[in-house]
Amino acid sequence: MTVPQSHTDQLYAGGLPASFVVDSKVFAQQVERDMSAAKLSTAFQAYYALRSFIPLWLRQSLQRRRNKGIEVRPNWFLPQEFMQQLAADLRAQDDQAVIHPWPDDSQYAFVLTHDVETAEGLKRVAAIADIEESLGFRSSWTLVPAGYRIDKGLVSDLINRGFEIAIHGYNHDGKLFASKSTFDRRATAINSAINEYSAHGFRAPMVHRNLEWLQEL
Repeated sequence: MTVPQSHTDQLYAGGLPASFVVDSKVFAQQVERDMSAAKLSTAFQAYYALRSFIPLWLRQSLQRRRNKGIEVRPNWFLPQEFMQQLAADLRAQDDQAVIHPWPDDSQYAFVLTHDVETAEGLKRVAAIADIEESLGFRSSWTLVPAGYRIDKGLVSDLINRGFEIAIHGYNHDGKLFASKSTFDRRATAINSAINEYSAHGFRAPMVHRNLEWLQEL
């Protein structure tokens, strides 16, 4: 599997340094790994096919049981193979200056996001936003356009206060990437929601993804 040249052109147009995209295979290899790892296992496909028939208490019990068996590394958020390859690539090009990733030599940055998966969760947004604002923070709220009725007044208030709105899947049933035809049908509604709520960004439930299809959003 290779990354088409058109995809490389899109990545370059998105702001990546030309030398990183054109002269190095590191990023292209990471894209290939990401697309491979993003495919749902047979077990997950079966789960999402039956999910609507499984009582909430049983789903939560299954999720807790699964989570207990997951070992989380302290640096879980770093793609290890990509970081190792990138470091090796930079060492091989030690004549190039490396720009510090954060302004004013800051050591790190963090991002606050909230997946609002249910109508009950939407009711709590205002209170949590007030707490964040009192602490000087702003966050991104990802909403499910076909999952519940979205309060447009709340959305406008959040945007006016400096918060960000994003779209979280379609209806959170785990089937967005089940087939290209399913994705295409839902992409129309997702794009409509992006425009209607002045959303910036998209996040699929369980971070499911197909990087090629996502270019339609």
